[in-house]
Amino acid sequence: MTLYAFKKPGERVETLEEHIKNGIHFINNCYIAKNYHFYIKNRLQSFGHHYSNDMVANSILIAYAYHDIGKACKSLQEKIRMGGGAPGHEILSATILYKHFQETKKLTPLNKGIILAISLHMGALRKLNESLREAIKYLSPLSEEAIIEFNQILDNYWPKNLPVPKLPEKNMNLTRRDLYLLINELGNHTLLRLVGDIVGKAAVITVAYLLLHPVITADEYAVCKSQRKKPRSWVLEFLKSKCAALTVL
Repeated sequence: MTLYAFKKPGERVETLEEHIKNGIHFINNCYIAKNYHFYIKNRLQSFGHHYSNDMVANSILIAYAYHDIGKACKSLQEKIRMGGGAPGHEILSATILYKHFQETKKLTPLNKGIILAISLHMGALRKLNESLREAIKYLSPLSEEAIIEFNQILDNYWPKNLPVPKLPEKNMNLTRRDLYLLINELGNHTLLRLVGDIVGKAAVITVAYLLLHPVITADEYAVCKSQRKKPRSWVLEFLKSKCAALTVL
């Protein structure tokens, strides 16, 4: 099968493979090659969390590669193939990765930051509660066939010096319970509940926003690449912002 990130003939047709390939290329050249991951690593250290350079570099790529995997879920992929959009895909994407991290016992502060970044990457278009409502509407399985194709895409384009973060090649059934577990996790950070490990929550929020920068700009780059157009002006402004001046440029 061929998974699509967007399919509206006459406007734009983009496979998930193209979207991931182009975004990984952009992140490698504009972020990792300029040591952006060192900056994230140092910020995490200031919160008392220690990760290797490779682990942090991989986290940037994972946040990007998985940000649209929700589009591969049965109901949304069918909608995309008929020319529709993919509302709520960011929450489904986050649910898939959250479930995987839970099952593999890898729900670390860094990985929680990845999940939060994926959940928020469509924030310019819709509020988080709107995304949650749409995700419930399109909650559906991620098939073994879709996972095999996704894993192959990662194998083809992942940097050779970093471990490829593949999913187990079996059907993944997403339930309302999975979604509610994610919602509870998001609530801990987006609402910044003043209970428990406040410093730990602040670390997750910081990582999420540092990951959003490459995810959003790489997402726009990949779309422009598929349309053969220049990036919209806001992307260039974003890259030249104070945040970018401190980290990327």
